[in-house]
Amino acid sequence: MWGNTGRWALLIGLVAVFSCKPFKRYGKGDVRELVVFLDQRNQILPRLAPALADTFYTPHPEPRFILIVPPLDSLSRYMGYRNTLVIAAPEMKTWPLYQKVFGEQRGLVFQRGVVYEDDHWIGIGAESWGALENLLQTALPTVRESLFEWALRSYREREYFTGHNSKLRKIIRDRWHLDLDLPVGWAFFAQDSNFFALAKHYPDRFFFVYREPFPRPLKPEEILDLRDQLTRRYYEGDYVERSRLRISHTTFLGHPALQIYGVWQNDSLYIGGPFLLYAFNRDSKDFVLLDMAVFAPEKDYKLSYLWRTEAFLKTLKFLE
Repeated sequence: MWGNTGRWALLIGLVAVFSCKPFKRYGKGDVRELVVFLDQRNQILPRLAPALADTFYTPHPEPRFILIVPPLDSLSRYMGYRNTLVIAAPEMKTWPLYQKVFGEQRGLVFQRGVVYEDDHWIGIGAESWGALENLLQTALPTVRESLFEWALRSYREREYFTGHNSKLRKIIRDRWHLDLDLPVGWAFFAQDSNFFALAKHYPDRFFFVYREPFPRPLKPEEILDLRDQLTRRYYEGDYVERSRLRISHTTFLGHPALQIYGVWQNDSLYIGGPFLLYAFNRDSKDFVLLDMAVFAPEKDYKLSYLWRTEAFLKTLKFLE
């Protein structure tokens, strides 16, 4: 428990921070960084990490989101990040901050533009510690999805900042009967009747779209075998390293889809990196495989570049 002196000190600090709201468009930090204000750290943090900072391999271990958990006596230094999560109950030190941002709302709540115009605040608030424990279990998957969608929105803005590639968009429409809103900077490096691949440098990113005129079972091993066949042919021998896969079932463009994160390698070129694919059937019409990959050995965090590619691939539309 905190004494009244500590609570008043925090409340005075909050008033100072919120009364000096800066006029600036972008919040601090990377869109994958999440500042977490919490009390009872030893009880709460072990619940957060598996849900929000779970490990991907790119090929080195990389968290989904990067958790920043500051001491509560350094509040002002950590205000204004793009993503902030406040976990609170009335007996906790974080309760004055929660009330300042979210008022008397309880449960899982969201607020935008608290300090900066584009910041994203999430609150998990309950009447007691026991109720908060139960709420965390049900709320964290929604928190993760909210952070992911917020990240995609930010990445989409970055991708289109320099403009749209209307020339390549028209080629894709005319030849493959697909509409894809491409950012500038991408160029073809492989084409076939049912396949095309594009690439972009700094860092190196590439993706392909492959279609078959009949549905295909969404079995992970068979989809990975298909990917290896395509990349051996069009990517000079790339293949999937099968020991570090994350496989899940989701939806993509409204269709039930197989999602696979993993690591690709090329032994002849001595290169490798992460990939993300979506495989799905469009009802009984056809099978589609979308694959995106990164080669960026100088970058510590590569997952962001997969998500940046995914952000504009979700504009894909079928014209037939």
